[in-house]
Amino acid sequence: MRTLSWVPVAALLLVACDDTTSPEDVGGAPEFARTQAGVEMESAEASFWAVRGQARTLVLRRADGTTALEFEVGPNSLVARPDGSEIAANDSIQITVRPIGGDGYVFDFQPSGLRFSTAEPALLRIHYDADLNGDGLVGPVDALLESTLSIWIQAAPGLPWLPIPSLRLPGHVVEGEVTHFTGFALAS
Repeated sequence: MRTLSWVPVAALLLVACDDTTSPEDVGGAPEFARTQAGVEMESAEASFWAVRGQARTLVLRRADGTTALEFEVGPNSLVARPDGSEIAANDSIQITVRPIGGDGYVFDFQPSGLRFSTAEPALLRIHYDADLNGDGLVGPVDALLESTLSIWIQAAPGLPWLPIPSLRLPGHVVEGEVTHFTGFALAS
């Protein structure tokens, strides 16, 4: 599993076009990316069994078969259950992802409180459409939104959304490291 080193990556992103946003830069609510009109998820949720010592990947697809989200758990990513107990070698835990809302990239990950390694975190990749504002056109507003696009987290309903260090990858994909479960969204 690839582990991202944020110090060199952050420096590269600042030089390239400032793909990251720190919590200090947040001046209000995020602008959530939206899917193109009529785009639906293949199912209301996706689940898989993550096993300590094995690499596993969950893929959530759109109804047209394209990938909407990938969640990769490396062999050393799982650390602790929601009750704080350690996850031993070859132990497993079921992980479920649910899209929230109809036209955006907002997801609920369960079980709440699951912990991942900070040295070898899980990786979340969200695949997005070029029409980020969902108006049916790809234009300057979408380009502006894409220039600041990152993964955001919300610790609990009602708390503010905060951006996490994220990489924009080729092919309209944003990737971020996950060390615990919370709400995740793609936003600018």
